Amino acid sequence: MVKLNNKKTSSYFLLSLTTVIWGVGFVFNNMAIQASAPTGLVNASRFVLASLLLALIFNKNIRISKHNLVYGLFGGLSLAAAFCLQYYALNFTTPANNSFFTSIYVAFVPALYWIVAKKRPHWTVLVGVAIAIAGLAILNFGTSPDVAHKPNEWIGNLMTIGSAVFFAVQIVLTDYALKSA
Repeated sequence: MVKLNNKKTSSYFLLSLTTVIWGVGFVFNNMAIQASAPTGLVNASRFVLASLLLALIFNKNIRISKHNLVYGLFGGLSLAAAFCLQYYALNFTTPANNSFFTSIYVAFVPALYWIVAKKRPHWTVLVGVAIAIAGLAILNFGTSPDVAHKPNEWIGNLMTIGSAVFFAVQIVLTDYALKSA
């Protein structure tokens, strides 16, 4: 068993756990699509479970204020829109494409922050964004889709990119909420 006795080790552990949960989520979403589960039900279940878990963990640190409610409302709506669009896109694309195209939010966050905060990202961030976009292009555009399996795969991919924009909005809103609290 891993001992979480310092911040660096616990950070790596929690980041790895988050990655596993995130990746498994695509498989479960695809299973829910195959079972014809409604998008709203799947996402409502996800949000209720996450809210209960966070309330249990952080119950002593929760402070309700107008500031938190406003940012929470817009951040929550953005996150819900992102998950709904991402989930619905699985009707048209593969779980692999859905997960890869979702990760383009990594490129959208600095761009959106640049637009909103009027603060240009460091050149290393721009290089990272370029590498991420190139990697996504290589992984997704270099292969021919299985037309018999997903005939409108490009629609699902575009919808997934739209969900990535909503994820980026939620991240930027969270950053603003934390900085202005």
